[in-house]
Amino acid sequence: MYLYGENLLKVPSLQIICTFDAGIKTVLVNPIYKNQTFVAFTIPDMGHEVPVGNHPLSVEMTLNGQNFTQNKLTFMYNSVDPSLSEEDLKRMDEEEAKNTKKAPPKKR
Repeated sequence: MYLYGENLLKVPSLQIICTFDAGIKTVLVNPIYKNQTFVAFTIPDMGHEVPVGNHPLSVEMTLNGQNFTQNKLTFMYNSVDPSLSEEDLKRMDEEEAKNTKKAPPKKR
């Protein structure tokens, strides 16, 4: 995932925090600095505290490891059952892709 901003600095304390449900679960991520306007990071595994299904996660950034932005950025996180096999996950992805490709019903 990419986060865009302005005047970003390449510093060792650059971090992103992903938060579920106002702090029930938080995970710190060390992003990859790309340039002064964006960073890249891998969406972390949020663990069993996040129930199965789609849930909004908030994302904030810090340059000093202490003061985080308060931009209230969110994205939808799809938490899956950890007991699913790779085949089950692949089948779910295929079904989701097939459902998103379906044309909407025609209006009369």
